[in-house]
Amino acid sequence: MAKTPSNHGSRWNRHDFTVIRKLVREGMPSPKIANALGRTLASLYMKASIEGISLGPQKQRLGKRRTPRMKKKTNRPSKA
Repeated sequence: MAKTPSNHGSRWNRHDFTVIRKLVREGMPSPKIANALGRTLASLYMKASIEGISLGPQKQRLGKRRTPRMKKKTNRPSKA
């Protein structure tokens, strides 16, 4: 049988949610966050969903486009 987590049965508090948000921003995987809080992965997913915290991978913003844009072709006759 699985070992019960250290926080089994205890209430969630504001500090827990602050820690979850901080660790998600740092890019820590969900199982490690659950372990750091002493909670099960299922309970972390459930509470994060209720509180509106996304545990998915964070999208990285690109500063510059990786591929140059193509110039639009026009139907104008060429000047020759």
